[in-house]
Amino acid sequence: MRTAAGAVRTVVSRGMGHMRNDPAYIEYLEGRIARLEANMAAGGATQLPRTQLLSPKFMTRAFAVWGHMIVANLAIAVPIYVVVFVIAMVIGVAGSARY
Repeated sequence: MRTAAGAVRTVVSRGMGHMRNDPAYIEYLEGRIARLEANMAAGGATQLPRTQLLSPKFMTRAFAVWGHMIVANLAIAVPIYVVVFVIAMVIGVAGSARY
């Protein structure tokens, strides 16, 4: 919500019951809806992101999902492999020191 000085004031609520009946919060939401509707009318919010995940072609979407899956698996597996490798090296060095 904007004050007379033009500064943005954050509306803080104390609960859902308080938000529903607060005239300042309702005014804030109405202004926000008006700005969003004006933005959509101007064509600002109707563009989708440029990604292969939204392609109309099945194979393009399938390979995009597959690529994301590979990256996610690497992001999860590599740290685990590093930890296991370090533990194996510690155990290996400790085990070879006995003999």
